[in-house]
Amino acid sequence: MVKIGEKLLKEFGIVSDIVVTSPQVDIKKIQVPGRDGELDLSTALTGEPVYKNRTITIKLAIREYDLIKVRKMLDEINNYIHGKEHKIVIMDNPSFFYKGRCSISENRKNRARTDVTITVDAYPYKLKNDITEITKTVNGQQSVICHNLRKSVVPKIITTAPFELQFNGKNITISKSGTFIEPNIKFLEGENTVLCKGTGSITFQYQEGSL
Repeated sequence: MVKIGEKLLKEFGIVSDIVVTSPQVDIKKIQVPGRDGELDLSTALTGEPVYKNRTITIKLAIREYDLIKVRKMLDEINNYIHGKEHKIVIMDNPSFFYKGRCSISENRKNRARTDVTITVDAYPYKLKNDITEITKTVNGQQSVICHNLRKSVVPKIITTAPFELQFNGKNITISKSGTFIEPNIKFLEGENTVLCKGTGSITFQYQEGSL
């Protein structure tokens, strides 16, 4: 089953095929005079690969003889989906969603069947439905370990008191309670350890993404 936005596609017809492509790496190369081969600068700015959008193609079959009913369903599909950005959930992986702009094409196969192709220009990562939230109560000093999937992310930090943080050799001062975005704290894939010094509660919120 496939869900686009708030609607299951089975409301319109039978999903006959789903193709989710892997996103292409955004490769940047230059030829340097006097150097053998090309210089690959794909990760020079970010330190990790950057991906282009991926394409999702969904085939939907409408089995109906009555052309008036078919046209009504096609109009409903077009008005709900075509040109709009939606969340797409594929039910064999319901913990994640894709996000992208949808387009529609129609093909009347025969009197009893009309095929609809939904093409999604999708963000390269599939994202977890639930925001990851890790909260610790600190009285002095404590290491907080935050697990993250493939997509690197800068977490939202919520504190009830001032804190001194250490992450990847950098010292960060949070001078008051509140909600903060600290660009020097960027979680990569795997375990990310933040050393927290202070007295109070600290929360890390972030949305994980996977290829």
